[in-house]
Amino acid sequence: MLGDSGFLRFLERLNLVMNKSRPSLAVGHHLGHRPGSGLDFREYRPYQRGDDLRYLDWNLFSRLEQLFLKEFTEERDFLVYFLIDQSRSMGFGTPSKLQYALRLAAALGYIALAGSDQVGAACCSEGWDSELKPLKGKRQAHRFFQYLESAGVKGRTDLNRALATLAWKVKQPGLAVILSDLLAPEEISDGLRRLRTGAWEIWVLQILTPWELNPSLEAEVLLIDAETGRRREMVITDQTIAAYRQRLHTLQTRYRQLAPQYGYRFLTLSTAMPLEEVLFETMRKERLIV
Repeated sequence: MLGDSGFLRFLERLNLVMNKSRPSLAVGHHLGHRPGSGLDFREYRPYQRGDDLRYLDWNLFSRLEQLFLKEFTEERDFLVYFLIDQSRSMGFGTPSKLQYALRLAAALGYIALAGSDQVGAACCSEGWDSELKPLKGKRQAHRFFQYLESAGVKGRTDLNRALATLAWKVKQPGLAVILSDLLAPEEISDGLRRLRTGAWEIWVLQILTPWELNPSLEAEVLLIDAETGRRREMVITDQTIAAYRQRLHTLQTRYRQLAPQYGYRFLTLSTAMPLEEVLFETMRKERLIV
């Protein structure tokens, strides 16, 4: 799915920029902090009601007559979970938006697996169409690639439902990477709110074709909605193109405005951009990859 082994070796030099200090359910590779667990002493902090009494330093209490808790640094796994929109609108273009999304997910997932993170995924349209339970280790990359290769366009988009499912179904929060064209009648703000409440870190990667980013049409066209099948004959004018561009600009501006509120990173990508350029230039510039 990603070409030769040389490209994979280059990906192994990269890292996803994530907040790896948040809690996780499994002990593993990344550093996190919580009282009384792990390998290395970190610091003392004053006792608070409800703290585990097992980690009080009674020697310090005997000298200072104050209660202090020991904190340790521990290693933890980090979960990277890909939510891939495979609704019919993602089948547009050459390569299709879905094909592009799958290759990008494969590259980002390989980076995570090579860095000892866990990687899981779900393909969705109106709901969760399929799911890959979290994997760990570079040797599991082939299973991840096989899962992605099985995806195919179907159904209509309901990303809010898919995001809500992720929020309650996957109990270990980590980084949620959403790959979609976002061309749905409703915003996904409700789903993003649910993920944020669940302590997920979120990337929203909007994938569009060059035509969708910069449309040019013949004067008379028949437009067919990829998801509903509705047809409409139209005469395309400069005003029509201008109105479309304004609606796309409004959509993208809205998602950028929501980003601070819901705590996610937002990026629009064209399927015309080589994958190497996205990884080594665009995402590095945005500090998503180092």
